[in-house]
Amino acid sequence: MDFMGEYQDNCNGPLTSALPHSSFQSSSQSSASYSAFYAKLNRRDEFEPEAGGWSPMVTDQDPWLQVDLREQMEVTAVATQGRYDSSDWVSSYLLLYSDTGRIWKQYRHEDGLERFDGNVNSETVVQNKLSHPVKTRFLRFVPIDWNPSGWMGLRVEVFGCSYTSCLKWVNLLDKSYVADFDGRSSLLYRFNQKSMSTVKDVISLRFKSHQAEGVLLHGEGQRGDYITLELHRGKLDLYLNLDDSRSRFSSRRVPVTVGSLLDDQHWHSAHIERFNRQVNLTVDAHTQHFQTKGEGQSLEVDYELSFGGIPLPGKPGTFLRKNFHGCIENLYYNGINIIDLAKRRKPQIHSVADRMVGRRGEDMWQGSPGPGGQPATSASRTRASKRGGHYITHSTETSGWGNVTFSCSPPQLVACTFLSSSSSFLSLPSAAPPTGEFTVRFQFRTWNPDGLLLSVQLNPSPQKLELQISNSWLHLTLHSTGRQRSEVSAGRRVNDGLWHTVSLASRNLQITLSVDGEPSSNVELWEPVESRGSFYFGGCPPTECHIQAPAFQGCMQLISINNHLQSLKVADILSCRDKQADWIFQLKCNRNPAAPSLAEDYANKLLPTVLCGMLSLIILHSCGPWQTYELRKRLHVEGNIYRSEANMQTATFPCLPNLCEHGARCSQTWSSFSCDCSGTGYSGATCHNSIHESSCEAYKLSGSSSGFYFIDPDGSGPLGPTQVYCNMTEKKVWMVLSHNNSAPVKVQNSSPQKPYIMKFSYNASADQLRAIVTGAEQCQQEVVYNCRKSRLFNTKDGSPLSWWLDRQGDKRSYWGGFLPGVQQCSCSLEENCMDMNYFCNCDADTDSWTNDTGILSYKDHLPVSQIVIGDTNRTGSQAVYHVGSLRCYGDKSIWNAASFYQESSYLYFPTLQAELASDISFYFKTSSPSGVFLENQGLKDFIRVELSSPTVVTFSFDVGNGPAVLSVKSHLPLNDRQWHYVRAERNVKEASLQVDQLPLRLLQAPADGHLRLRLSSQLFVGGTASQQRGFLGCIRSLMVNGMTFDLEERAKMTPGVSSGCPGYCSGSSNLCHNRGRCIEKSNGYICDCSQSAYGGATCNQEVSVSFDRDSSVTYTFQEPFSVMQNRSSQASSAFTESRAREDMAFSFVTSQRPAMLLTVSTFTQQYITTILARNGSLQIWYHLQTDRSPDVFNPTPKNLADGRLHRIRIHRVGKNLYVQIDQDIHRKYTLSSDAELILIRSLTLGKVIRMDSFGEEVTKAASKGFVGCLSSVQFNHVAPLKAALTNRGSSLITIRGPLVQSNCGALAESTSHVLQDQAANEDKEQHDSNAQKDLAVIAGVVTAVVFIAVCALAVISRLLYQQRRAKRSSSMKEEHRHSTYTDYRTELHLHNSVRDNVKEYYI
Repeated sequence: MDFMGEYQDNCNGPLTSALPHSSFQSSSQSSASYSAFYAKLNRRDEFEPEAGGWSPMVTDQDPWLQVDLREQMEVTAVATQGRYDSSDWVSSYLLLYSDTGRIWKQYRHEDGLERFDGNVNSETVVQNKLSHPVKTRFLRFVPIDWNPSGWMGLRVEVFGCSYTSCLKWVNLLDKSYVADFDGRSSLLYRFNQKSMSTVKDVISLRFKSHQAEGVLLHGEGQRGDYITLELHRGKLDLYLNLDDSRSRFSSRRVPVTVGSLLDDQHWHSAHIERFNRQVNLTVDAHTQHFQTKGEGQSLEVDYELSFGGIPLPGKPGTFLRKNFHGCIENLYYNGINIIDLAKRRKPQIHSVADRMVGRRGEDMWQGSPGPGGQPATSASRTRASKRGGHYITHSTETSGWGNVTFSCSPPQLVACTFLSSSSSFLSLPSAAPPTGEFTVRFQFRTWNPDGLLLSVQLNPSPQKLELQISNSWLHLTLHSTGRQRSEVSAGRRVNDGLWHTVSLASRNLQITLSVDGEPSSNVELWEPVESRGSFYFGGCPPTECHIQAPAFQGCMQLISINNHLQSLKVADILSCRDKQADWIFQLKCNRNPAAPSLAEDYANKLLPTVLCGMLSLIILHSCGPWQTYELRKRLHVEGNIYRSEANMQTATFPCLPNLCEHGARCSQTWSSFSCDCSGTGYSGATCHNSIHESSCEAYKLSGSSSGFYFIDPDGSGPLGPTQVYCNMTEKKVWMVLSHNNSAPVKVQNSSPQKPYIMKFSYNASADQLRAIVTGAEQCQQEVVYNCRKSRLFNTKDGSPLSWWLDRQGDKRSYWGGFLPGVQQCSCSLEENCMDMNYFCNCDADTDSWTNDTGILSYKDHLPVSQIVIGDTNRTGSQAVYHVGSLRCYGDKSIWNAASFYQESSYLYFPTLQAELASDISFYFKTSSPSGVFLENQGLKDFIRVELSSPTVVTFSFDVGNGPAVLSVKSHLPLNDRQWHYVRAERNVKEASLQVDQLPLRLLQAPADGHLRLRLSSQLFVGGTASQQRGFLGCIRSLMVNGMTFDLEERAKMTPGVSSGCPGYCSGSSNLCHNRGRCIEKSNGYICDCSQSAYGGATCNQEVSVSFDRDSSVTYTFQEPFSVMQNRSSQASSAFTESRAREDMAFSFVTSQRPAMLLTVSTFTQQYITTILARNGSLQIWYHLQTDRSPDVFNPTPKNLADGRLHRIRIHRVGKNLYVQIDQDIHRKYTLSSDAELILIRSLTLGKVIRMDSFGEEVTKAASKGFVGCLSSVQFNHVAPLKAALTNRGSSLITIRGPLVQSNCGALAESTSHVLQDQAANEDKEQHDSNAQKDLAVIAGVVTAVVFIAVCALAVISRLLYQQRRAKRSSSMKEEHRHSTYTDYRTELHLHNSVRDNVKEYYI
């Protein structure tokens, strides 16, 4: 499948070794011994040692070395050395190539780089392979940088093969076969049989066109297969389907799209390689790999393939497109030269002319034009026969066949590319017609949403007409006297990169504007006007511009003024020098027909048309976004060396290739691009960063509770996010992945010959499952097999009758409890099988029901992908199986750590693969003031993250644009022996550095800079290659581009480094609970419970408060919570996916209904509230959009006002709402909006005073308040109930009514007894309606006595609890009186960074 790789391996011979001296030329030479012909690779002369390379004169301002290959060659690589046995070498250079030796083009790699890496000494050979080969005769090496301690020195070699050999290699002849399609015909290649079925296809061609639409290739089969390659909106679309009947009848077929602006009249290459369902589509060295739709492996095409159009309408599912208009060269289908067959009039090839006037919009038969759009001459007339609505033509001439000719007509259009967004413009003078009216017509295309298209002065003066693009619309403005002006708009989305036609005319006291033939817009005039002076296109001189719109960046063509098509010619070349001594070349445009055509002699030249010294650039005979690159000259001015810059232009497309990651959509202006990350699950300038955690363990560490979450197991790697359930228990955090068949399944009538088969589909791909299982500490899956006369193993030969398949699809026959390969069940291991003669209960083959249940825990085999049951076909035989969810716990990467205790020690890993994008994240703790965390170097490029001072972390790198440095400074020392988080990222758009929760630092990449980070050395962690400035301390959880580095394993074999990290807080054991944070101390640890709703030494003691009807607690947020909730999420404005998220949890005990539990309100009239309705059921209200009704959810009809303790957890991500009541499973609901809470004002527990926008039922509950006990209330990172108890005097806490610290658990237990007694009494009264009234009175008295006893018990419990708390507080103070615990005094700023303000609450 890698055709180009195989080709380059066979086209890599040396080309200069046999060349004569005359093939080497240079700009100059230092001496005769340094001549150009001494510049062959490995050249050395024992008799003349100095004759070992080329060196230019020191005064040479523009040095170059040129090689003439004597004929056109296919060049695939170049290599360089310095001058033999000297200090002269070139460290970087540019490579130019030419067919004539006069007009040169600059070679650029596919990533946009123009420089080649050179040498670091005089003898080492540095070879650079070309990312795409070039066909050329002349090569020119232009030195850019050289040894600063020496001079330039070069020996070179060129690798490749003759162009003839290249053609033969790809099954071509030594000729170029070209066909010119006029947009009205096509070629048919007929198969020898009815249909052609292939499992492998190779199709290659080159094409050029000035039309954005046109079919290049089409074929289809009756079973639903099809292949279509076509130009659409200037891009190349490939439709390919293999045996997919759904696509056959579908009205929407989705193509694979590559390329951009392919209708620019330049040659473009297309190459399709298919093997079975795997396809490579390459356009101009940019390859897209994909898999076809359908279940088949072969492509079946009936009768024929068509090239240049789809000539046979009427087949089911066929979609017609516009025929191709342009030239196709070297068209090969599976090694068959289609154009050669057509040229030689082989019977397999037919030329078809289309006369479907209704379908094409014009008669495609009569008056068919010849090459160049001219009518066909009598010598090219054809005879035709009609076939199925089309005409098959047979040529009577040798130069063409029907409407297809075998020579490519030169383009008649000249397009102008405007490069500068500030100063480029084109001035075209034109005499006004006798009537005084004027007309202007032209075509343009751009991606920029703003730009000035046309400007012209009008008579009577002072009037001016300006046409500009503004916010993607066309705006025509007529400036009159004073500040009067008239405006109209037309068109929309004219910045889509496609050609748009503009017509502007002045007649009958109107100026009309029309775009793409749409109805015109008019500007009314008071008097006739006429044009005065020149028409300025793309901009205007600063003295004549009325508006501040940027100059136009894009292309224009077919400029017509007063119905005269403007022909741009080059008149003369002027040069001048500006104040900085930079040379700028200017070309004047005129309409002199005697001047040479720019298309012939001056292609791709610069055309500034403004004053000397203003860099306004226009390129003719080409259309595309171009970038300016530098050729350096050395000028000696007053004894100092200055550099002057001559600019070369090279075409580039910002979205080709697409540098947006993870399937994000790329949109571009003429010189830059942006990425739309919506719906991808990623954020950042290039959608590189995952917005999800990598595991449930990571979610727990961030403070989340049990619920459904999206996890991204490889972070920024290629795997996407998947949804799992995180069950966060006290001891372990379980990650649960369910499958499509979790209920028990009954099986009957299966046999070994016809077994029952069930495939399990998980909510994750195979790669995601592998990553999840590999990253977990342990995984398991329960398999239950209930059987009655259904065996697992054959009793005779022991072969399995039932089995399961692992994630790789391999057959497994063990059923838990044993290692893989042992065909036994759990009962055999536990020695409790019902019949000890068998290894499984089911193998006893009894008539009664029994079961074999096992836990599969061998990670390499999990999860179960399929189960096969083959013994339920006998009389009375039956089985019921159940395969549980995949359950994993632990995250091996989080606590994977290494300790560095020698400054010269380090760990080394393979070179970072980080050319276009990379992210590095880790945790560290140290007491050292500085040290390098990691470093990777290349020849000149490098990347480094280090602690440069006790308070500063630095991220530095160099991709060829000079060192870039980002630093984050903390106001507190970072060498405090506590864990700190670092994340550094670099991509083609920007670089960023995040340290803990400190503000994110961003650095934009230069617009025209290098893109690729080229590294060659190993990655050093904890030190550098020089063994200096090494890091002393611990590093853990090191991840690069989603890959976890196993620091512990590498540390086992490295001196000066040990596995793990000492300290109480360095392991995965949960020393602190309920979001508590472990803080290392010199003699132990303490738990920071500031972000937990619990208190106590380990954050596991409940914080409870009793409310009455008038009680309420209001927590006022100190700053807008939507801003401070997650500062790191604001790293990139390009990320548009909703980050709306709330986590709420609380417990309560009450017998009141209705009742108000919790309310969150904002300054924008949004609110969230949870209430108990009149029937005691829980209601959750979300009012996110004030212009809509709130969303109301009733998770359960159960009465929760039953005096028992209930735990509520509410978790929202975007539109998804998850609710858990007590120990029930999470229930998922969908909100009507994913809006974020904007400017949160307050959170209230209990009675609400302000009820401005509440509904009737919420208002009723709010007025009733809450009577009962609330416990452990958490809202995101805020614990309002705990803050109310510990900060009663704070201005952020408002307490109304009595508020008594309580114990909800004890109160619930006692209250439940009361309610049970009350219920019993009520039942007794109901069933004994004839009881005496005095007994009822006695029962009431007894009830009252019981209630009083309960109250007394509650008071006693309260007193005992306060006494225990006082004892515990005093003992705690005694234990820590010599520690630095005072640094963690209680503060109210709960929402600030834990590390910025460390707090501790003990309740």
